[in-house]
Amino acid sequence: RVNTQDEAIKKGAEEKFKQVQEAYETIQKERGLN
Repeated sequence: RVNTQDEAIKKGAEEKFKQVQEAYETIQKERGLN
C-alpha cells in the first residue's frame, strides 16, 4: 500500500528540484558558461 502523503512530498520535491535545475541552467546560459 502506497502512502499518498509520502508520494505527494516526493513529487513536490522532484518538481522543486526540476525548477531549481532549470533556473540554474538559465543562469549558466545567461553568463555564457554553457
